[in-house]
Amino acid sequence: MPISPPDPLPGRPGGDRARPPSGPVRPPVVVPGGPPAAGRGNGALDRPVAPSRVLLTVAVSVVVTALFSSAHLVAIAGRAEYGPRRDALVAVAGGIHAVASAAGLDRPAAGLAAALGRAPRGAGTGVPPGPRGGQAAGPTPARTGVLATATRARTATAPAPPSGSPTAGAAVAPTRATAEPPRRRVAPERPLRVYVAGDSFAQPLGEEIAAMGARSAMVEVELDFRISTGLARPDYFDWPARLAEVAARPAAPEAVVVFMGANDDQNMITAEDALVEMTTREWRDEYRRRAAAAMDGFRAAGTPVFWVGLPIMREPHESAVARDINAALAAEAAARPWVRFVDIWAMFADASGRFAAFLPDGHGQMQEVRQRDGVHLQRVATREVAVRVYAALAATWDLTPPTATPTATSTAAPSATPPATLTPTPSDPVTPPPAAPRDIENGGGPKSSAVLSSVPSI
Repeated sequence: MPISPPDPLPGRPGGDRARPPSGPVRPPVVVPGGPPAAGRGNGALDRPVAPSRVLLTVAVSVVVTALFSSAHLVAIAGRAEYGPRRDALVAVAGGIHAVASAAGLDRPAAGLAAALGRAPRGAGTGVPPGPRGGQAAGPTPARTGVLATATRARTATAPAPPSGSPTAGAAVAPTRATAEPPRRRVAPERPLRVYVAGDSFAQPLGEEIAAMGARSAMVEVELDFRISTGLARPDYFDWPARLAEVAARPAAPEAVVVFMGANDDQNMITAEDALVEMTTREWRDEYRRRAAAAMDGFRAAGTPVFWVGLPIMREPHESAVARDINAALAAEAAARPWVRFVDIWAMFADASGRFAAFLPDGHGQMQEVRQRDGVHLQRVATREVAVRVYAALAATWDLTPPTATPTATSTAAPSATPPATLTPTPSDPVTPPPAAPRDIENGGGPKSSAVLSSVPSI
């Protein structure tokens, strides 16, 4: 009697599957160009996908997405810096939007935007809103040699500032001949309402001023910062209109601090659709016009405006534009008694008037005061700017906190102008070069004490 071999143990290779099939055996499906598809009965899903099919699928997806969101593409193209590249982007986006509008593919996005209470930017125009607010801006106009702008009468002429200052050759805030109106008494129960506005420079500045005001309970800050904004591109964000809106509030701020300009190193389009290029007289005139419009938002109320100038930049090109911006701001502030230009250029320059990434603190230790982009300030440097602005506020309003009734355990009241408190940060692995101490009170000249140790005035 033949003896059959035992079955393989369960759970081991083969197992019950090693038994010969009891029914009819069906041959496996053989796919040309590939192995049999085990357990599926069809090997179509195992075929490799051709790269051309992947690219085609991606391309179709991109085109469909572009057609359904063509208005958004138009808005993005319009934000590019004025020049040939923007012209090309606007032309392509405008063509896509025209096709989408003709086919009705932009209606779902428009309907959704309407349901949410807003309309897609650039919808129905083919181009984004222009620099004059609401007017469509076409391709970048050709640069004109003459800029037709109204000549503004200057109410005062100030002496020339030091040669190391970026406002050299431009008017600076003159001594006011007329007495300022009396300011109300500030108290902890009625703190001074300060509105801080600007770009990425304004965010840390507003936070530092708010911290100083919180320590004395005499100042409350409303911070309104918009990243990547400025005066150069009102089609992206219109600061003069925004400041006028804030000034018209029923409970308008009592003081305004503005710190912006890091994004204004680009060409501009004038009200006459003329392209003005950076570092030209036409560009400087246009920037002055826009700065004047922003400052004039608070003319009616006479709200004090403290406009902080730009610091020196690491790159020569950026520094040249920053000088032009500061000169424009200083000149327009000089013509307006309610505006004060706060010059911080020399605070962050070395003994030779050049860009300084490191400066000594009150203990003579070198502190990194600039970020790696060569534009923005480190927090310790922003704190020094806040000290300067707070001192200007304290010179306009009495911010001395009321003293408590003397007792055996009473302590002195905090100062109205709190000094900057520096917290040493971990030093950079690169040892900074030695630098002579600088005086931020007197335009950056050498002195015996450290640069980041005193409270300057504007």
